[in-house]
This record gives sequence, structure tokens and C-alpha cells, in this order.
Amino acid sequence: MSWCMAPGMVHGAWCWARAADRLRQQGHKVYAMTLTGLADRSHLMSDAITLDTHITDIVNLFSWEDIDQAVLVALLRRMAGLWRA
Repeated sequence: MSWCMAPGMVHGAWCWARAADRLRQQGHKVYAMTLTGLADRSHLMSDAITLDTHITDIVNLFSWEDIDQAVLVALLRRMAGLWRA
């Protein structure tokens, strides 16, 4: 099984390290990502980033990694304002 893990507003892929390690030890494929404009990708921050940008990040990960099926885990804390906009 594949797992795609997306962080919240103040996190990056690093926040999934422990969970990703445990899943990999059980034989799963894990894709921990950082969304555009956040954490280690903060240099890409701009007013043009919207919920659609982050959805595109996730869709592109599935496309580039040729993922057909996966469990998507998203840490949405502090993103409520962005995702409601």
C-alpha cells in the first residue's frame, strides 16, 4: 500500500518522519511532501498560492510517482482559513 502525507501550514515533510519510518518498516511506500510555499519550500511563497496550488501539488505527486492508489493523510490544522477561502 502507498501512503501520501501532506503537512499543515507550519510543517513540512519532516513532520511525517517517524510515521513514515514505521510504515516503511512494514513494507509500505511512503511519500511525505511539503506543499508549495511552506517550510523548506517557503521561498516559493506568494499571494498567488491558494488551495488549488496545494491540490495541484498532491495531484502532481501522484502523477510523477505513478501512484494509482494511496491513502492520503493531511494535517489540516491551521489551514482552515486557506481551505475555506
